Amino acid sequence: FEVGAVGMKVTLGKDGKLIEAVESRREGDVSDASVGECRRALEQAAPHDPFPSELGGKETITLTIGFIY
Repeated sequence: FEVGAVGMKVTLGKDGKLIEAVESRREGDVSDASVGECRRALEQAAPHDPFPSELGGKETITLTIGFIY
């Protein structure tokens, strides 16, 4: 039983493809295996819709996704 949180830094390309998903923080008692599951969940969720024109032609977007255990 794990208690904590994982932050995953996620970079998406303008076509909606996942470019990178890396651990950016870990708090509490979260195992390496659980961090791997976070990464796999992000990989399985891709690809996403292409960026809308309102983003002004950006090539990539990077954000942090939180997982709470």
